[in-house]
Amino acid sequence: MYSLLYVDDEPSLLELAKVYLERTHDFSLATKTSANEGLELLNKSAFDAIISDYAMPGKDGIEFLKEVRAGFGDIPFILFTGKGREEIAIEAIDNGADFYIQKGGQPKAAFVELSHKIKMAIDRKRAEQSLKESEQRYKAVVEDQTEFICRFSPDGTHNFVNDAYCRFFQKKREEFIGKKFIPRIPAEDLPGIREHFMSLTPDNPTSIIIHRIIMDDGEVRWHRWSDRAIFDDKGAIIEYQSVGRDITSQKQTELELSVKKDYLDLIFSSVKAGILMIDAKTHIIVDANPAAAEMIGAEEDQIIGKVCHRFICPAEMGKCPITDFSISIDNSEQLLLAANGTKKSIIKYVTLTRLHGRDCLLETFIDNAARKQVEEELQAAYSQLTAAEKELKDKFEKLQKSKDTTGHYTAEQALHECEERLKNLMEKKSV
Repeated sequence: MYSLLYVDDEPSLLELAKVYLERTHDFSLATKTSANEGLELLNKSAFDAIISDYAMPGKDGIEFLKEVRAGFGDIPFILFTGKGREEIAIEAIDNGADFYIQKGGQPKAAFVELSHKIKMAIDRKRAEQSLKESEQRYKAVVEDQTEFICRFSPDGTHNFVNDAYCRFFQKKREEFIGKKFIPRIPAEDLPGIREHFMSLTPDNPTSIIIHRIIMDDGEVRWHRWSDRAIFDDKGAIIEYQSVGRDITSQKQTELELSVKKDYLDLIFSSVKAGILMIDAKTHIIVDANPAAAEMIGAEEDQIIGKVCHRFICPAEMGKCPITDFSISIDNSEQLLLAANGTKKSIIKYVTLTRLHGRDCLLETFIDNAARKQVEEELQAAYSQLTAAEKELKDKFEKLQKSKDTTGHYTAEQALHECEERLKNLMEKKSV
């Protein structure tokens, strides 16, 4: 229901209006017989619209309208009068009246028209208010965004920029609006940007691009922009809307991670120990390095996707030797079953890790047979050395007890000979 204030110095007309307007239950009508009384009521109550006569004692309808506009804003105002002079209608509209309606003719027809114009004025006012509020909300959202937002014509003339855009480029809003502005772009990025904007069509009006810009101080920054082309009825581009953000830190992190990944890939592929990455739940091999493939005797793609117990610890097929993922297994001697059926002894180290969001077992292993051979060779050399040292010590003790007639020359000479023999033996073992 619409709440109305009707001001007219003819009480009988006010009563008639109340009957006509309230019988449809669309309106609730308050009436006053002068502009001053109407203003007093407006200070106490709110109304959706005001109806006023023109010719009234004291203040006429135009003066009443001016005070309403000055004190109560743009509330819908309809001048409903018997005065039909054109200059009054023009003055009313110039001072903010929504409609000017003459009372002449049949009362029923006049009130039907009045009812229609009241609804039009109120609905229009509400629509305008709603649009204004929507624009204010949109503006608040846009201005509060940390993303850079701008709208510009195909020639680069900017029609709108938000605060974030101004802050980033360190310029005032008036330095953009109505002026052409295109950031400096590295030459190698320009072809991609041209192709990006040329790809925007009425059927595909949006696209995203990542490129670099050069700041005024020479610093190079990375930007991500989402661009939308706005077309007219004939399909011609009239404007672009762009929303962007600075992703320099993200790009730097990506580059650092890429370098680290390349470094890890190099280690993974070049290390001589076998490495398998295994899904902790399914025990499926998800990755294998070349050393593991060589020790198993199969290509990497013949290993990946297989159950790990097909090759490592075949006796554990169907169960995992690690039941507590909070611990790791170090220097565990296990069995490796090569693709050709050959069995090898290996030393395995297992630890739990994460790969692409899932628990995995990182298994690193070396050939135990080769290690045992080296250990055996070292043990044999050490035994020979120990025996030689004992033999020389025994001889030295014997020589100490035998002396010639000069007293001790023979013992010293024998000691020198023993040292020479020990030296020759050590050189022989080191070869």
